[in-house]
Amino acid sequence: MATLTGNILEGTTGRLGQVVIYRRMGTWCVRRHVEHIRDAKSEAQLRCRSRFAAMIRTASHMADALATGLRSTARAMGMLDSNLFLRLNNGCFSSTDDGGCAVDYRGLQLSAGPVAPVRFTSARIEDGLFDGRFERLGGAGRSNATDRVQVYVYCPDLECGVLSLPVYRMDRRVRFVLPDTMQGREVHCYAFCTASDDFELASPTCHIAVGEADTDDTDATATPDASRVGNATATAGSATVSDTAASAAAGRPAGDEPTGGGGTGQ
Repeated sequence: MATLTGNILEGTTGRLGQVVIYRRMGTWCVRRHVEHIRDAKSEAQLRCRSRFAAMIRTASHMADALATGLRSTARAMGMLDSNLFLRLNNGCFSSTDDGGCAVDYRGLQLSAGPVAPVRFTSARIEDGLFDGRFERLGGAGRSNATDRVQVYVYCPDLECGVLSLPVYRMDRRVRFVLPDTMQGREVHCYAFCTASDDFELASPTCHIAVGEADTDDTDATATPDASRVGNATATAGSATVSDTAASAAAGRPAGDEPTGGGGTGQ
């Protein structure tokens, strides 16, 4: 493979005689055209394909979170959100003996950037309501009390997730209602924040270990297992939606109140 340093072929892609011109991570490249592609369909090859397919499928299902958490960093590297997701999370996907793929959901990174990560002190899911508390300022990296914190709750069984509306770091709390379809299912919770002066800059991802639905106050770093969503109630959902609408009508960012919030699902 050769790398083009000039711009004589810039904008040209595809086959040109016996060479193929393409762009990779912002760099124009040239390789020899291969007439016959070997497709042995060996066991190792099929395992690799299954693993790659699982990575692409997961990135697609988490697209709404990746658009907020990875887009700025991906663009700076000349990549798509999904491509950067694959690079960051390559080690979280492993082939299984039955030809499937196992995913380490606790290790997934849905965001990246120079902003200090958000630190949760407690989190729980009760009656279909996520309720988490976090520190006012983050650790290493740029941090501001008006940075916007968001939580993404993903359900592997449903292959979809819900992204909370943003709250400020200084609120120290985020609450939002989860969909009824997640009731009784395993979920994984992730948190990240965007800079107050540049919403495209994000922080690394924090995986939140949420306690069981009937736990009063669980240390966010103490419970290794994923949580299960308890019974959701229409009353809680209606109240949260009303609070979010009131905040928006007042010209404040949704979820600005420490106990307010809402979510957008994919």
